[in-house]
Amino acid sequence: MLEQMVANGALEQSKYERLIKSTIKLDLSTPVDLYPDYVTYVHQELKNLVASSESLDKSLKSTDVAIRKNAEAKLDKKVKKFLIPV
Repeated sequence: MLEQMVANGALEQSKYERLIKSTIKLDLSTPVDLYPDYVTYVHQELKNLVASSESLDKSLKSTDVAIRKNAEAKLDKKVKKFLIPV
């Protein structure tokens, strides 16, 4: 990535040399939800809004299992686009 930035002029060679020697430290800890009930509520509200805006409401309430599963899959895919891992 850094090499491409240098090649495209987005990063100076001297800064590249400094960055390439630096150590990357990953934080693999699991984030803690301080307010899990609120997080659940907000997530459900987001799903409801996306379902409404994508006209999936009727399909999600369908008695046909295949239609409902398809709508749930579409909804999950759309909602994941809005969620940003912390």
